[in-house]
Amino acid sequence: MADAVHGTQQDAGEPSLTDLIERSAELKGQLVAFGQSARFDRWLTPLLLEAAGPERQLDEGEAIRIIDHFILRYRLPDGATVADRPAGGRT
Repeated sequence: MADAVHGTQQDAGEPSLTDLIERSAELKGQLVAFGQSARFDRWLTPLLLEAAGPERQLDEGEAIRIIDHFILRYRLPDGATVADRPAGGRT
């Protein structure tokens, strides 16, 4: 297990834990960028503005929480979430 944590591969062709974590971070970044893209702006922006309140201030942690919730749990008009949609699909 120590080898997997340090980025070496235990078996040829099997990614290490470090590789898997790095890949997970890449995919999460892509998913967040997809969720923040113009195609979802009409749903995400009002959620962020509402959370910011009249003073229009929102701390980073709260913004991250709202964006994560929007991507993973918020139901779009067709009942799907952002995460349910393929990046190449139509809205």
